[in-house]
Amino acid sequence: MAFLFLCDATRGAVFADLFAKHLPDVRFCIGPDPISDEDIRFIMTWDVPENLRRYRNPQAVFCIGAGVDQFASASIPPDVKLVRMVDGGITRMVVEYVTMAVLSLHRNLHLYIDQQRRRVWKALEQHPQAFDRRVSVLGMGMLGQAALRGLQPFGFHVSGWSRSQRSIDGDLFSALPRGACLVHAGRGRQLHPDALLSSLDSGGLSGAFLDVTDPEPLPPEHTSVGASARRHHSAYLSKHAGGKRGVNDRAERTASSRRR
Repeated sequence: MAFLFLCDATRGAVFADLFAKHLPDVRFCIGPDPISDEDIRFIMTWDVPENLRRYRNPQAVFCIGAGVDQFASASIPPDVKLVRMVDGGITRMVVEYVTMAVLSLHRNLHLYIDQQRRRVWKALEQHPQAFDRRVSVLGMGMLGQAALRGLQPFGFHVSGWSRSQRSIDGDLFSALPRGACLVHAGRGRQLHPDALLSSLDSGGLSGAFLDVTDPEPLPPEHTSVGASARRHHSAYLSKHAGGKRGVNDRAERTASSRRR
């Protein structure tokens, strides 16, 4: 019986140590370790493995992240479980991040920070109340619904729609009211960075919090996303901090799922 880890070797080493301690009966393999496909019972990955059906006896596929939309078109046999890394802790972290970002943009914190940076003391135009603001969430999965519930007590008009394959691009930005804001805590590849920069330049967007990018980590030479954060002091970039649990925690949860 084997567990195949198809993610990076650094995290794989943490998983391997924990499996050796708690699941010594399971052979833990990282990447292309020589092992018979027939021996593999469990697979952990982010992307859908090529030729998934080559593994003849899998019992479960573990996604190392919270989202599993990349598996929507995968040919996973009906008797193979798809396990996602979502728990109460991750949900709370995402709700906290989204709430922080929305309230910061709503109360113009990004503009006050910019004034402080420029050593300017200037009264800002009175902002509307929360009940005059609409917050819409693209993607009504477990985390999207939790984010909406977290914002409701503040009085925002909240709404959401299914993400499907919708991109966060120029067409979407042009459909928003001028001066709208963006909180991006979903998938980095959803966002068209050139459209983001253009919309910030034109004033179509007045602020943005970006917690995910494509690729990750974002290289220093990346143009559009990096330029957005450098050129516009109303754009803030965090490093996938919204709902990221430590690798030890993920390894513990995986081993616990395996023991059950």
